[in-house]
Amino acid sequence: MSQEKMKEEDISYANVKINDHVLLDIVQVEEDLVKSIREKMISISSCHRINRVPQELKKGSEHSYTPKLVSIGPFHHGVDNLNAMEEHKWCYLNTLISRKPINTQTILENCVKTLRNLEDKARKCYGENTIEQIGSNEFVQMMLLDTGFLIELFIKFAIKGPQIHSKGTQMQLHNVLHLHDVGIKFKKAISESVMNIRFNKDRVLEIPSLKIQSYSEVLLTNMVALEQCGGGTKHVASYVYLMKSLVRSADDASFLTQREILDSSLYSDEEIFQLMLRLHVEFDVKDFYYSGLCEKVNGYKKKNKWKECWNRISNVYKKIAKTISG
Repeated sequence: MSQEKMKEEDISYANVKINDHVLLDIVQVEEDLVKSIREKMISISSCHRINRVPQELKKGSEHSYTPKLVSIGPFHHGVDNLNAMEEHKWCYLNTLISRKPINTQTILENCVKTLRNLEDKARKCYGENTIEQIGSNEFVQMMLLDTGFLIELFIKFAIKGPQIHSKGTQMQLHNVLHLHDVGIKFKKAISESVMNIRFNKDRVLEIPSLKIQSYSEVLLTNMVALEQCGGGTKHVASYVYLMKSLVRSADDASFLTQREILDSSLYSDEEIFQLMLRLHVEFDVKDFYYSGLCEKVNGYKKKNKWKECWNRISNVYKKIAKTISG
């Protein structure tokens, strides 16, 4: 073989090697670019971000966006005026962990391991870098404490639940004063759950006391939303719907307040009524846990229709007499 021919083959082989090397470099660059873009998308995705309220929106109403009692998550973690609730969180976490009759050490180890694996993903949910000052152990402990507190809180409020009256197809119930006019009595019940509402054979509607706090509207709204998203039980939504049906005016609220069924030193009767009015609930009758109770109450009303008519006439007479005497 001539030297010129050998040189041409050597050059051709060298080009192949060079081209293969270039091709591999291009593929690697593309893979790195795709990986970088994906990581960037995940890290700044607005679909999974929890942001602070912008300062422009806070002006004049900072109190509406600042927690007054308890801190959940990293934004207000460690704030001095919220530290009083931290001890309660530990109590709630201890109660939750102790619900299972097995080694609490094992449960805690599994929780910490799971949360440790989720730490990076959880941090990326927040739209700023200020939470980087929270160390890894502190962040995992915060997640465990806050989630344990919320879960146990929901359990205390809902899982004990009402005595279910779901055998029925009715969701409609008249307001308090109307029911009182037809002979139904109201009594404050003693129960571990505010949702344990009963209608007994003595035509008494027994309702546990509901304490109206500054956070009640937010709590009930979020618990209803949680049920709607979860697709499971509708205990809280049913309770809210029933109470909204009963309290349709400030006079209804006043009636229940006088009987200590509604308990609030913070709000007037009109404010309690407006709170009930703002609570929004929508669900199917098949998910309503008080439909059987409503049927019992409405069944009693039908039997006492004459009394309802008489009470209406009596009320009209009283109003006329009051107007004349005034």
